[in-house]
Amino acid sequence: MRCNNHKLLIICSHKAEADPIINFFSLVYKRLQGISVYQNDDIVVIIIGEGDKHIEYCLNHVFIAYNVQYVINYGVCGSDTLKVKVGSIFIINKIYCYRTDQLYYPVRLFDFDLTGAAIMTVDAPVYETFDCKYPDIHLVDMESSHVFRNLNNRICPSKVFIFKIVSDHLNEMEYTKESLFPILTPSLDRVTNIVINLNKSDNSYHLINDNVNNTVNQLFSRFKFTFSQQSELKRVILYKSHNDPTFTETILSCLPATCHTKHETAKLYHKIRNEALAESI
Repeated sequence: MRCNNHKLLIICSHKAEADPIINFFSLVYKRLQGISVYQNDDIVVIIIGEGDKHIEYCLNHVFIAYNVQYVINYGVCGSDTLKVKVGSIFIINKIYCYRTDQLYYPVRLFDFDLTGAAIMTVDAPVYETFDCKYPDIHLVDMESSHVFRNLNNRICPSKVFIFKIVSDHLNEMEYTKESLFPILTPSLDRVTNIVINLNKSDNSYHLINDNVNNTVNQLFSRFKFTFSQQSELKRVILYKSHNDPTFTETILSCLPATCHTKHETAKLYHKIRNEALAESI
């Protein structure tokens, strides 16, 4: 039987990751077709395990049982640089799947005032260092790309938010309630406030993607950018629009009438990308 009221779905790999949220909201445990579920009237937390082995099964049953309005993938990750402190929280805006060599660019619906970061998803734990062809990626986990990909045909991607908290610098670590508690607790207030506000029909978060979506839709309908160019333009326009809300208007006001060749389209792509990144590098 389907639950009629809207739910915020929180996806965690480990019970230890979910414990602070479960305890804060006093969520009640139940089993759903073999899935560990913790819930109240507004929130449902599921534990999916590491990797992608159980994701599709879990999501199939959860989306049948609940009326999901937003999704948060919440958990820990590793980092290959000591410049990123343990306990730092990020909202993920670029995902690289090492296995499939695919890139994903989540374009979120709201601005949570969290630092954005890129992450690589791998199939097995990595220690000491990892090899990634994208130099801007310094975070690694085992599920972000699989969660995002499996959610794409179930809910609007802009309603999916991936929050990652750095737990270690690629040193071997056992994920227990005791080991993760001091890592997750410092950012718990920020996460729970986001959860509370998302459950309000009149939440106070600033919509950030309307102008961006309108702009990229006009760009992609007028010019034949490749898929990878489209993904990159979405990302950089969104970045720039955070600091300069007028940037989308600037782009549309200076576009050429048309691009007759692939070379001209490529030049336009690089022009827009360079302008978006000019003050962001």
